[in-house]
Amino acid sequence: MNGMSLPVENAHVFANDLSVVTVANALLACHARGADGETMLRLCERLLTVTERELLERERKMMVAGDPDLATHVRRHGDVLFTLGQQVRNGRRGAAPLSPTFIRFVGSMLERM
Repeated sequence: MNGMSLPVENAHVFANDLSVVTVANALLACHARGADGETMLRLCERLLTVTERELLERERKMMVAGDPDLATHVRRHGDVLFTLGQQVRNGRRGAAPLSPTFIRFVGSMLERM
């Protein structure tokens, strides 16, 4: 990474009330611009937080509605949260920059939203 910090126009990404789409788009944009590792870690942490919140809310609504596919969705949601959590752990350990696989994963999250 080239040491660039988070552009001021993306500072809103660290606000408390955001969607997965907003944070994922900001993460992809900052990655494309070559943002520094700390910025990318903060974006990954935020993405994990908002994704967990949104998925739990979806599961709650599915449970209330008696959706028969709830168990399948809970497993899929667990897989998503595991992958995001793993990236955050790697980032905190100072691991290598975001992998192309992780960037594709975030892109696929956006497609499914």
